Amino acid sequence: MRRRLNRNHRRWIESGSVTLSVLLIAGTSWLWFRDTSPDDPGVASAAASRRMDLIALAAFDPPAYPSDSGPWLPPDARKIVDEAQTAYERKDYLRSSALLQQASGTAPSSARIRLYLAISYLLTSDTAAAIHELRTTIRLGDPAYLQSAHFYLAKAFLRQRDPADAVEELTAAIKLGGPLTEPARRLRSRVQAALM
Repeated sequence: MRRRLNRNHRRWIESGSVTLSVLLIAGTSWLWFRDTSPDDPGVASAAASRRMDLIALAAFDPPAYPSDSGPWLPPDARKIVDEAQTAYERKDYLRSSALLQQASGTAPSSARIRLYLAISYLLTSDTAAAIHELRTTIRLGDPAYLQSAHFYLAKAFLRQRDPADAVEELTAAIKLGGPLTEPARRLRSRVQAALM
């Protein structure tokens, strides 16, 4: 009889332990996810609104493509870049990105090609490739394209919902000075406001 009680007592303890574990996991999960619960429309809508604000801030009008292919290009790349420019101006960003990718192989140290390749990637929603090309443009260090590279890298980070890195890139663009200083300053203020 005592064995039967011990066995029943053990079963009760084991099932109670399992139940307690399940309750602990459920309670912890509830605490973890309660901030994004659809039952709390204020919290959920504020988070969704911030995400939407960041995506809206990532939008941009494509900058004009420089009109000359330049003597700085090797002759075999010049024709490709001219075709890429035509595609870019027609808003065929998929074609311009393919052509500029090809041109970057013949002129790998051209910050101009890298920048417009990155912008074409952004305009075709290939954000990861754009980030890679913008970082390459920055590493090349050509002052004519450096501010633009930081500015559009901030736009890419906003697309990835990464406001901290976007603010960092906008700050770099502001410090460099140039035609994008005021747009970068305004955008940085709007990103910071969206985070509050």
